[in-house]
Amino acid sequence: MLRCCGELGLAYEEAFALDVAVHEAVENVARHGVVDGAAPRLDVSIRADEERIEVVIADDGRPFDPLSVAPPRRPERLADVVPGGQGIHLLRHFTDSVAYRREEGRNVLTLTRARGGDAR
Repeated sequence: MLRCCGELGLAYEEAFALDVAVHEAVENVARHGVVDGAAPRLDVSIRADEERIEVVIADDGRPFDPLSVAPPRRPERLADVVPGGQGIHLLRHFTDSVAYRREEGRNVLTLTRARGGDAR
């Protein structure tokens, strides 16, 4: 993802942000999308213009809307921090918008980030 973003002329910060968001989304599909023991088929496409970068991740795994997941609660103490469970929060944090739809038996997740902007 970083190489692809570099080829699009994105600044390192933008490329890093999209790399983290896409990695987390793909990891969720690989980890939670298995149906009847079969790994889901996953397709990633990237579109960019002068204003924005859009990454579409489509898979035929178990139906899952990441927008239905509430943001994680902030731990009160360091001892309360539990690894994992931050992926959806990270993709929200590193993008300007996240959209989900179920289409023709596939999960379709669209991540958008403005060029030259700092998503949150």
